[in-house]
Amino acid sequence: MYKAAMVKEVSRKSRLLRRAGVAVIVLMACYAVILLVVQVNERVTRRRAERLLSEMRSLEVGKSSWADLQTLMTRWGAWGHYEGDCTAKQCDYFITVPDMVSDREDGSLPMRILGFLGNSHMAWSGLEVLVQDGTVKRTSFNLGVYVPNGYGPRWERNNPQPEGYIPYSSGSHELIARATSHTPIMLLCCYWPGRTPNEYTVLKPSGCMGCLAIWTEISPEASITSRERMMNFNLSCITRWKPCIDEEDIMPDAGKEYYAQLPVRHAAMDRLERCAFTVSELAEASINASVVRLGSFHRDTASFTSAFEARLISRLGGPTNWKPSTVRSLDTSGIYVDREPVAKAIAENQPLIVLFPSDGEDSVVHAYPCGLIPYTEQDAKLVQAAVALGKGHGLDD
Repeated sequence: MYKAAMVKEVSRKSRLLRRAGVAVIVLMACYAVILLVVQVNERVTRRRAERLLSEMRSLEVGKSSWADLQTLMTRWGAWGHYEGDCTAKQCDYFITVPDMVSDREDGSLPMRILGFLGNSHMAWSGLEVLVQDGTVKRTSFNLGVYVPNGYGPRWERNNPQPEGYIPYSSGSHELIARATSHTPIMLLCCYWPGRTPNEYTVLKPSGCMGCLAIWTEISPEASITSRERMMNFNLSCITRWKPCIDEEDIMPDAGKEYYAQLPVRHAAMDRLERCAFTVSELAEASINASVVRLGSFHRDTASFTSAFEARLISRLGGPTNWKPSTVRSLDTSGIYVDREPVAKAIAENQPLIVLFPSDGEDSVVHAYPCGLIPYTEQDAKLVQAAVALGKGHGLDD
């Protein structure tokens, strides 16, 4: 009887082991299927990103036409969208291609679990094409990938951070890269006076919440070498097993250049805060220059902005569509209006030279820091000659 009980017990344990073995095999098979499905999708997503990037490279800002955008819309109709009207007169067309578990497309918990199990980087890519008056005016390619908890940028590990700094590695975040080709290039902050080459700029947006980002802006007149470097995306970030962690991973050339430039960039920003650049240096790095006379001052308490009424006397250069004798608001946010002799010129209602970026159809002029200069004939001639060099926007006036 004891022997029979032992045999029965051994048989029961054997059945349990077989069942456990079958369960393990089933679980492994399920995981293998999940891994296969997710990884195949990652590679499909990468292939689509490669095609989108190729589409951007094939478009020429200032030369490609509405017909080129229509061809693009036919090829990518399932992923494309726009707001309002889309005509040859004006169309801002977006193509967004997420992978199957990207939280931009589906933020549901089951899909995120699926992505976690399949080691998805939740990648997405996008292309924006702006057409105005039948011509392509701007193109942008974007790439985003998910960086899981525990991974942070190398500069965070290699350099001491200020007290209270919250490291990227303390949580998950998104790593985003963008390359834009348009005219004019906008930001004096990253296109500082004396900087060469003047074909592109590399910047990190300060308002990226829960993300780490790097952007490049490229002039349509840039050399092929510069364009290739500033549009060099590491698309293996979509498919590689270990996640990409920082700017040098996702945009190798731009990321390395950004950090190599930092000492010069910081020195330039320090000079800019003290308005220590010459009039010619500031004008060379600017896009538009005009002579204005300021009128009444008003402050908007709702938006915390303040502005002068500014009447245009004459243009000194740049592609602005501001017409003489018309009035626009001159936003004083970020402008050092209290420094001498600018404050004196304002108090005495004297004309000023204003340096500002692209204005489009905007009725507000956002001057550069140090972009208000008391008018003299000598300075007006210096500004006119400097802006005519076209360094701020890559085009002859």
